[in-house]
Amino acid sequence: MKKLRQLWTCFGIIALSVFVSAKECEFDCAPPYFAEGFVGLCHASGKTALANSQAPFSSMSPELVSAFRMERTYVPNAFKGGAFQATLFGGQSTHATQKNLAAYFFPNGKTVLSVADDDLVDNFNKKKDLLAQNFNIFSKNGDFRSEISIAPEQSVVGCGFYWRQSLLHDPLVGDGLWLSVSTPLLQVRNRMNLHEDVINTGGGPDESAGVPVVANMAQAFNQDSWLFGKITDCVMKKTGLGDIEFKFGYDQYAFDEPSHMELYLGVIIPTSNKNKGEYIFEPIIGRGRHAGLMFGGALGKNMMHSYAQEAKFLWELAVHGEYLFKNKQVRSFDLMHKPWSRYLPVYASKEQAQEAFSLQFSDRNKAQNLSTPGINVLTQHVNVTPGFSCDMNSAFVIEYENIQAEVGYNFFLKRAECVTLACPWEPVVAIKYVNGVGQTNPVRDIAGNKYFEQFISNNSDEELVPVALADFDQSIIYETDLDLLSATTPALLAHTLYATVGAAFDDKKYPLMVSGGISYTFSQDNAVIGKWLMWLKSGFSF
Repeated sequence: MKKLRQLWTCFGIIALSVFVSAKECEFDCAPPYFAEGFVGLCHASGKTALANSQAPFSSMSPELVSAFRMERTYVPNAFKGGAFQATLFGGQSTHATQKNLAAYFFPNGKTVLSVADDDLVDNFNKKKDLLAQNFNIFSKNGDFRSEISIAPEQSVVGCGFYWRQSLLHDPLVGDGLWLSVSTPLLQVRNRMNLHEDVINTGGGPDESAGVPVVANMAQAFNQDSWLFGKITDCVMKKTGLGDIEFKFGYDQYAFDEPSHMELYLGVIIPTSNKNKGEYIFEPIIGRGRHAGLMFGGALGKNMMHSYAQEAKFLWELAVHGEYLFKNKQVRSFDLMHKPWSRYLPVYASKEQAQEAFSLQFSDRNKAQNLSTPGINVLTQHVNVTPGFSCDMNSAFVIEYENIQAEVGYNFFLKRAECVTLACPWEPVVAIKYVNGVGQTNPVRDIAGNKYFEQFISNNSDEELVPVALADFDQSIIYETDLDLLSATTPALLAHTLYATVGAAFDDKKYPLMVSGGISYTFSQDNAVIGKWLMWLKSGFSF
């Protein structure tokens, strides 16, 4: 008992250090927005990527730990044994998640965006969120108008495998060494559910614009000239092996003791995919191909035991911390204080601006509209460091004869990602002026704001906007102008409630167990994919 109390103390120190370390991690929180569907105070918007909050069938996730803890290892053999489980699971994101993720990806926390043609003739007075010309929508009548919305959803199905082997166990003292390996086979299906309500076609596309044109935003988000940042209404799916978790640990378990516990260290072997940047809301089947280290433990307390009725009432607590190392990914980003500026047309170099200037004498339309999609240059290879996360699981377990039922709560905490450029930024790009011909405008935004699009001069009546070709260098985008925060998944907290029911048949030669459960994940952070998940598991000991 003395040794067990010492282990409890050690476990408590680890749990406290994991939680405190996680709380000390840097959190980023976008300014609060109160668009439709928003709850809480801390919400991200205008983001370009979303990493998984808690990977399915990972350490301490309910579908892995429920009804299958350390005691299953020692059921048939008190000296040395092993246990294996296979878990079928599937789930779907909630309706509330659709609104939250819409605000996560859309600028300024909005869930619906208005799009319209506008120009200098009308003094950019139309009310809109997006200027149609920025997306190569040039209509014949110049009065195109539509509204777009998204309702991102995710579904996941998979089969998880977990094997635990006792290496050495003294049933008299209760000390033991063990190792385990776990991994899931997953299919993740994401869909943006892009919807566009075209209010006015503007007479259709104006083919005389001098550049490839599209008829609406649905086409704009999938035009051939865009290499990245696309939004498709098709189902995007990814199938593969999730990350492999390998653990080595020490436990204290004896059949006649009222308490038990374990401590472990481990590694995460990445086998999943990572962000490629071509489409927004790409399906990721694991942790984004990040390797990592982990440590943690679990303890249990027998709160009540009736030998006459073969009944038990137990409390289980587990804590898990992990650190994911950086890797290289492809991600898009905006300019500072300019949500969705990644879609602005730009001159990729001064040479392209000079070409547009020269074309005005032969092809005025092409000279005005010649440009490079900003998404092609504001998407780069970056180093992504997820850093630290913490996962805690607490449950009450009731056992009566062969039947076992469990209700629990899972708390997941993850720090914000750190994103840095993998290669030095080349300061050669500038934002194109709305009427082009080699002129630039460093203050433009995606909405076609009249205060940024029209002629701007200083107190001496010197013209500041548009910037003439001769002063191209004054409009160049430098690395300090990049908003790399827009390419990160923010810090988050997630809560999961779950319940399971099952049976154990420990009198068999190879003791068996079966169990089924359901969980519900929710959060006030809109970076968390709220979802329900169901599972059915079976395992045996040997």
